[in-house]
Amino acid sequence: MNELVKSTLSGGITAAASITGDPILTVAASIAAPAASSVAVDFASRTLSKWQSNRFMNGCRLIAQKIGVNIHCGKSLREDGAMSAIDGEQAQQVLEGILQNIADEYEKKKIEAHASFFTNLCFDERIVFEQALYLTRVLKQLSYRQLVLIAISHDAPLQAGGWLFKFKDSGNPILKNYADLYSEIQHLEQMRILEDSNRGVTLGGSSAPLRLSLFGQTIYDEIDLESIPEADKRLVSQMISTINNA
Repeated sequence: MNELVKSTLSGGITAAASITGDPILTVAASIAAPAASSVAVDFASRTLSKWQSNRFMNGCRLIAQKIGVNIHCGKSLREDGAMSAIDGEQAQQVLEGILQNIADEYEKKKIEAHASFFTNLCFDERIVFEQALYLTRVLKQLSYRQLVLIAISHDAPLQAGGWLFKFKDSGNPILKNYADLYSEIQHLEQMRILEDSNRGVTLGGSSAPLRLSLFGQTIYDEIDLESIPEADKRLVSQMISTINNA
């Protein structure tokens, strides 16, 4: 498995090089983030199920491609020592957590988010260890649809205010079909990812739209949720409209 991971990382970067047309990309990426490479190879030596191995390898391919494209676009690896194989012990803990999330992830679409966060950690010095560790835990808890909700809220306030009273109408069959979506939005409020757009706090009974909190904006940026497909955002937005019209 170790050799397979090495070849996958190399192959992913080579693929990125062929896409971008940059022949130097493979060489540049081969020396990128030694801590990331060592953690990936070490993680691969563990006993993983076939399902976990497939998820893990797909994640490695995405990470390799993203690192390669970032280098091609002129982005510099972080220079604070966090990603060096010797000095990056804390970073390695976070990277290991992200790789574990990828291996255990049952929502295929979320692997992209895990891979983006792993890649950003290799480049963005603004992401400190404590924040990265917490974001790793948070990302594991969130569903893909919640990531879509965060992306929608970034574009415009989420028109989900006042739902506390609406969902008390237990006799409405339409609302019963969307109780899970309401629960996911409540969870985002409880985690202080969404907040009341008027008061800046979470008030379940308020009729004001919900906006991204500062923490929610951090999640959006560091996990690259701008890449969420428009089709997925439209689907969830239609669900929200159905609830509001019920």
